[in-house]
Amino acid sequence: MKQDNYLDVLKDLFYEAIKAVDPYCLIQNYLSLEKDTLILRKQNDYTLFNLEKFDEILVIGAGKASERMAEGIYDILGERISGGLIVTKTTRYPHIGKIHVLEAGHPLPDKWSVESGIALQNRTHRSKEKTLFISLISGGASSLIEVPRIDKVDGVTVALTLEDVISTNDALIRSGASIDEINCVRKHISMIKGGYLSMWMYPATALNFILSDDEHDRISVIGSGLTTYDDSSFDDMLWIIEKYDLAQKIPEKVMKIVQWGVDDKILDTPKTEKLVFDKTKNIIIGNNAVALDAVENMAQILGFGVERNADWVKGEAQEVGRRLFHKALEIKQEKHPEKSVCFIGGGETTVTIRGEGKGGRNQEMTLAFLDEMKKFGTRSEGIYFLSSGTDGDDGPTDAAGAFASYEILQTAKMMDLPMNEYLSQNDSYTFFDSCGYLFKTGLTGTNVCDIQLILIT
Repeated sequence: MKQDNYLDVLKDLFYEAIKAVDPYCLIQNYLSLEKDTLILRKQNDYTLFNLEKFDEILVIGAGKASERMAEGIYDILGERISGGLIVTKTTRYPHIGKIHVLEAGHPLPDKWSVESGIALQNRTHRSKEKTLFISLISGGASSLIEVPRIDKVDGVTVALTLEDVISTNDALIRSGASIDEINCVRKHISMIKGGYLSMWMYPATALNFILSDDEHDRISVIGSGLTTYDDSSFDDMLWIIEKYDLAQKIPEKVMKIVQWGVDDKILDTPKTEKLVFDKTKNIIIGNNAVALDAVENMAQILGFGVERNADWVKGEAQEVGRRLFHKALEIKQEKHPEKSVCFIGGGETTVTIRGEGKGGRNQEMTLAFLDEMKKFGTRSEGIYFLSSGTDGDDGPTDAAGAFASYEILQTAKMMDLPMNEYLSQNDSYTFFDSCGYLFKTGLTGTNVCDIQLILIT
């Protein structure tokens, strides 16, 4: 089989994963309607909601998968939906029935993120006990909706601006902070994250359907925990700022907020004892594991032996790329000569930005994989790699990820493309664009982190 055929197999396996985590289908799997009863199915457990008890049904939400989730809800409830607002990165429709669909900024919030956050705040504050909220949350929500924090102590008011939020987010992303650390800070400079959305919806009933992009499906992490209590504190926020030496890079007003918080002069984020969470039901409808299960099943149908990574793929993208190459080489040395193997992994890495180039974590990981492959010459033949974001969006680029193989390595050599220089400049996009091995899917409408696939032939 030629290289192009193996790359096509990698593409097919990836799209099988995307199909398995289609938010529309996942919603339809969990919800159904029989006359006036909404039926929530979770494994062998059924919860029934008599819709006649509610005066209105509102659909709200945010995230890269929220529009597709809203389509699934609309096709179940139709005109029973009284209204709503969904915020996503790129919209296909201005509205779905009576549900308005708005675009906002990602990976950094923009003015539309704040406009959308305030619109959600206004709408949820008007809710009553006989309101049913169906909220749809997925990765990306942290950036897509925002209400900057305002606090007043001893007659001094500190009102954070969008620019304060962006500067703080940007400093965290560039520092190499983990997603948990970034979310901790995000929650403490926001009046919508860390459980505040649930506070706004109270005393209404809230069914929150969540597509997970977190290793452990922690609702407190996905979308920065819009609909659950927050167990992090201002002390944690300060520790993160000091850990990455960010005190001089983060706006002065943010530092004022965190100091007030540490000194117990302002309220922390909502905690577990809040009664608002008694009327909130959070349901995880899909995650990275569901996507990987689909890949594993298809790879077996295609005749591959399958080896699945035991751990969540995380850490510095370049380091992970090099480790994955050595794992592929190890499998190649050990595998049965007549049985090709498909190695499957999933997770989310980080990139500490040191250069001025263009790329994303998947492209950077793949370039490091290719750079490590260079050290082993012909021993690398028969290894084909794809790392891609399930949302179709890798960093601030139009690519989802990239491919690596021995043949691509030879192409790079012939074109005299110095991989180490591209890596040092975080310029993986330019490298793969030059040699023609970017993986572009367009936005997929879903988001369950990243997938790494290796064929060893």
